[in-house]
Amino acid sequence: MFATATVGFNVINLIMYNKDYVKSFAPIFSDISVLLSVIYLAVVSSIFAFLLYNFATSTIDLVSAASFSSIIPICSVLAGILLLNEKLSPTLIILCAIIIFCVYMVNKSSSK
Repeated sequence: MFATATVGFNVINLIMYNKDYVKSFAPIFSDISVLLSVIYLAVVSSIFAFLLYNFATSTIDLVSAASFSSIIPICSVLAGILLLNEKLSPTLIILCAIIIFCVYMVNKSSSK
């Protein structure tokens, strides 16, 4: 999955930037905060989360593990609020509540 995404995005980058393909990577390597963000997203958010998900599916049933992946948007909202100082709107509160309710209902019904 990761290899397919790497090849696919590099092909798109090659098509879009053609002669400036190598120069298109300059912003990544010239700014340390961007480079650290890319490493964080590649290692922690992708690989580590995927390994944790595989561990979860080996210890709890598949329906429960899959339903907990629905909490990812809530984590993204919280990260945006805490790290990027984004505003928490009533719409976000309602949508997060709906997600939590649905995850609860799926896990409640799958335990029976």
